[in-house]
Amino acid sequence: MLATAVYILHYIRMTDGNFEREPGAEQQPTQQLIGNLLPRYYEAYGENPRYEVERSIMVDGHEVAWLKYEGEVAYDITGEGKEGQPYSGHELHCACKFTEGTGWGMEEDGRPVGLMGGDGCIKKEAAIHLRHLELREEYKAREMFGQWGHPGTEELEAIMLDLMEKAKAEELLEGTSGARFWGGYYYLQTVASIADLPMKSVWKAADNMIADKKIQLEGAVVQPYFEPAQPTWEAHKSVERDGYRIVASLPTHSKMPQTWQFEVFKEGAEGGEPLRVKIEIPQEPLTHQPTFGPDVDDVTRAEERMAQILEEVKGQ
Repeated sequence: MLATAVYILHYIRMTDGNFEREPGAEQQPTQQLIGNLLPRYYEAYGENPRYEVERSIMVDGHEVAWLKYEGEVAYDITGEGKEGQPYSGHELHCACKFTEGTGWGMEEDGRPVGLMGGDGCIKKEAAIHLRHLELREEYKAREMFGQWGHPGTEELEAIMLDLMEKAKAEELLEGTSGARFWGGYYYLQTVASIADLPMKSVWKAADNMIADKKIQLEGAVVQPYFEPAQPTWEAHKSVERDGYRIVASLPTHSKMPQTWQFEVFKEGAEGGEPLRVKIEIPQEPLTHQPTFGPDVDDVTRAEERMAQILEEVKGQ
């Protein structure tokens, strides 16, 4: 990334909060502008959503832009009947996304299809790095970098709080919308990049802020603080054999211990309600957090553990 930034800085400079072409860079290739690409993109995909460039970063003739998008819900996958309702937001994209043959193409039957050509664009990565350098200079000018040229824990907390406000205002902070997907503002890695600090320093500041109830974390995503819900378990799998039923349950949120919980039930007399067997069963740690369901390896280990539990209770 540093080599990329050094290369790009040969061509561009920061002025008044905007990145502009350096004088003398006229020899560079023809500029790739998103505005020129949008008509053909809309022709293929339609105008839902529409894009508007709010900030443009030209990197060696290649436009990377902070885009506002607006549209209407065409199909509500949640089943809540939101079809037709307006939505809007911001995303960072480079010209690659809108370039036919790079970011998208046409199938033989005339349908547009997304391509991966723009996902690893080095000029988009450079634009993100330059934005982080710009924010670093802003915080230095605001005397938030401490007397040694690097923010201490208190300064870092102040920077993180300020970045939360910038995220609320939908300013450009990072290259993906992943943090928003997790109900947050930004990733801790973004803070490390802006502050030019190792991740362990950022984690320390984040832990302090959690203790002070200023933020919450989901993985490395900074979220607004909230009190975690009460621990509850959700049955995922069960096995019935020889009058016993073993139930394996998963935690319902990430702030609980990430383990399988096992319960044993025995058939009641004459068709009565099953009776819970009071037996101490060690919980089985999960290898992967089951955000979208448990990993295959975790399920296999749970099944093996359930078989062991069944043999143990039968032998008592």
